[in-house]
Amino acid sequence: LPTMLNEQTWASLTVQDIADFVILNDKHLTQALIAKNLSLYSKPVLNCIFASLESIAVEQALVEALIAFHQETNDQNLAALCIRAMSYKPHSLCIEYLSQLISAGQEERTNANLPQLDVETYVVISGRYWLLLTKPIVLAAFMQKIIEIDPSFALFRGLYGDLVKVPSIRANMLAFIRQPERSEQMSQAIASLFTPLNTGE
Repeated sequence: LPTMLNEQTWASLTVQDIADFVILNDKHLTQALIAKNLSLYSKPVLNCIFASLESIAVEQALVEALIAFHQETNDQNLAALCIRAMSYKPHSLCIEYLSQLISAGQEERTNANLPQLDVETYVVISGRYWLLLTKPIVLAAFMQKIIEIDPSFALFRGLYGDLVKVPSIRANMLAFIRQPERSEQMSQAIASLFTPLNTGE
């Protein structure tokens, strides 16, 4: 593979070529190149790059570029893939950014230019960054935003059911539903955990 790749060169490569370049080449030089040109790549190329990054530790320069990309993109699918790309041994900047996204209120979100999270990204966070949720404040904010984005509580039940099975966070999840101070909507969401689903039969 060439040492310098522009958009045209990336477009001529196969998925395996891109994966090999990202994973097998010199980590520092490769990630610096991607960080520099991240905004220039087409969606198919970004899909391949983000998927390949999931299996390696991402250095600070590329983490900064990925965070900037996440803040600017309007593509929810790419936004979720961007977060997944930083999930292998996540950098402290990534952890701090996600904590801000989860905990920020509407006014803070507007002032700091923080994007609104979508369902796909909540699922990514619960599956890849669940250690974030060991902090009670972050967990409470995460679960509150889940019921705000999906008032049917289906997402709440699904993610809670997955997280409570993780040994490292099980105690936190059980403690969360026992907290006496919570909104009426949260009480309804927690009650739904113990209500049999209506299958329509």
